[in-house]
Formats: sequence, structure tokens, C-alpha cells
Amino acid sequence: MTFIELITKRRSVRDYKCDPVPEEMLFQILEAGRLAPTGANRQPITTPFGNAILTVNKLQISMQAL
Repeated sequence: MTFIELITKRRSVRDYKCDPVPEEMLFQILEAGRLAPTGANRQPITTPFGNAILTVNKLQISMQAL
């Protein structure tokens, strides 16, 4: 898949499931974020992470605190 195909086929998800995400997949997502470039090459990145089920509101509150 080319980058253009990837961008044109993306979609927004606004209806989330309560199914737990496998731990291995969480680590893959975190690793991809760690390796991704940062805007203006800013290095300090914090990643809130937990294995409990968080509501969107609780996650928004924790992100605002950063």
C-alpha cells in the first residue's frame, strides 16, 4: 500500500468498543510512537499508559494535566 492509498483510505472512528487490547499490540503501538518523528524535532515525549479501561473523559483530563 502506498502512502497516498493509506491517506485516502483512512477513516475516523468515533464509536469505541470495550474489548481489551492485547498487551503485545499496546507495546507495538507505543514502540511505533516512540520511533515516530516529533514536530520541530522536539524530543521530550510523555505517553500516558495504563492497562485499566479509561473513559474518553478521564483520558482527556489526564492529557490536559500534561
